[in-house]
Amino acid sequence: MSLDDLFSKLAMSTVQTVSRIAINHATNAAIRNVTSYLVQQVNPQQPKSAPTREIEALQRQLDLKIKNLKPAIDKISYSVSNGNEDLAPALEMCTDLQLHIDSFVKDTKDIDQADMLLLRLKQLVAYVDDTVPFLNLSLRSIDAGQVLVSKLLQASHLLHHSDQPSFVVTLYSLFAANARPASADWDCTWKEEARKAHLLVTNCPKKDSGQAFDYQLVLTEDWDDGLYHDEAEDKARSWTWSVDRVDRMYYTRASQLLNLDNQPSQPVLVVKLRKSTKEADSPPSTPRLNVEQTNHPNVTRNDLDHFDWYALQVYDTSSSKASSEDGEDEAKGPNTDLGKTNVVPFPMTLLLLESTIKLALLESHEQMNHLQASDDLLSSYMGSTLHK
Repeated sequence: MSLDDLFSKLAMSTVQTVSRIAINHATNAAIRNVTSYLVQQVNPQQPKSAPTREIEALQRQLDLKIKNLKPAIDKISYSVSNGNEDLAPALEMCTDLQLHIDSFVKDTKDIDQADMLLLRLKQLVAYVDDTVPFLNLSLRSIDAGQVLVSKLLQASHLLHHSDQPSFVVTLYSLFAANARPASADWDCTWKEEARKAHLLVTNCPKKDSGQAFDYQLVLTEDWDDGLYHDEAEDKARSWTWSVDRVDRMYYTRASQLLNLDNQPSQPVLVVKLRKSTKEADSPPSTPRLNVEQTNHPNVTRNDLDHFDWYALQVYDTSSSKASSEDGEDEAKGPNTDLGKTNVVPFPMTLLLLESTIKLALLESHEQMNHLQASDDLLSSYMGSTLHK
């Protein structure tokens, strides 16, 4: 499996894991309780009573209805993870459903009264029936290619802000290694490049290029990160990437994408960059961005020879505080305090960073202000997390 396939699979599956595993576990426990009652309390040598037949029918209904709900729950979870906050109440309904199933499991453990089991089964099935119409209504609002208007407006504000605030992130790079057992189809290790860095999306058109838009991603390391730094020997680093090098981006709310030990669950944005070459650094004569979406590109393990892979997380301030409280002597070094004075009325999230990069790609490739772009052009650039 290629890196693209792996990251696409992980980015999709990790946001579904909590809902799917929780619902699966709760439903299986509920079915087991009913089965246990039928095995222990019902004599197979005697004709089944009316309550027993009704319990068996309701058990099958519950099992089938939950199985049919799982794809809807996954789709809602994924849409919310991509920033569709309008569907957050629907996701809460899914959580409430899991809690109702958990309550049923608790109430029916070692139950020996048919009337009580039948009553609780009817209540649970009725709750599932009440939930289904609302989840279906929520699903109707999901458009696979939709553009989140709030993120579009926020990204537009940032891109042309005269005093743009920075995204404060932790930066990782990917390299192949055999140090750890393979936990997936690909054995890879992430290296922390900078515990804390400030990222800006800046327009730096080259003189005499005839192009008004040439965006770069500029990252500057900040040593105010709670770690020890030797100012005499070390120097804060910086990275500059042309947006023309961006090949794909993968976003997920779960940090399992990084395959890091003891890593708290935080959103991750993986950026796949073409290796910097003279040809790649020159302005493209035609847009490099292929807006056609594909989930199964023909990419091999040799990706590492042709692409650089980086991962970004929003900087966790608690790690800096925890390290500072240890009482160690720290040479903090440069601290530009970027992004602290330039306050914006919305959070600087990874989803917003992704949207800002997409707008920068639009302007660089089309050589036009995004405010002049048509709805179709905006949708083609903003509606997908896979750029190639």
